[in-house]
Amino acid sequence: RQMCIRDRYYFPSRDDLVVAIIEAEAEDELRVIASILSTSKKPEQKLTEMVATLVERWRKESGVVFSTLNLLVLHNKSYVAVYNSIRALYYSALEEIIEQVSPGNTRRHYGSRARVLCSLIDGVPSQVGITNKKAFLAEIEHTALAIAKKQ
Repeated sequence: RQMCIRDRYYFPSRDDLVVAIIEAEAEDELRVIASILSTSKKPEQKLTEMVATLVERWRKESGVVFSTLNLLVLHNKSYVAVYNSIRALYYSALEEIIEQVSPGNTRRHYGSRARVLCSLIDGVPSQVGITNKKAFLAEIEHTALAIAKKQ
């Protein structure tokens, strides 16, 4: 969903505008994740595709939006609820695919693995100057699978 700066006048505050932008970006990413999860591919393929897609998006606009949210949470407690609700949706999607990759574990285990995997993806925007992006992405995908399979 696209918004231009004049849309600011339709929101009670700048914070409300920022929240709307963040939520719109999250909704878009979650739609992409849902489409990947709904395919008939093997769980490992779904996971690596999801990670590759999120990494690619986070190296662009999504990274700017969510890195901004991470900073806002540290300085403005009013963003904590937005952060927590968005994270819960991401964790849920990641837990679903991790359970498919490594069945037979506890919900707590899948939640822990989802948080570690999310931390890996969160760090991507800060990795600037990568010269061999294909190798970098392959290493992230390999690490994501290792995280998901960890007992």
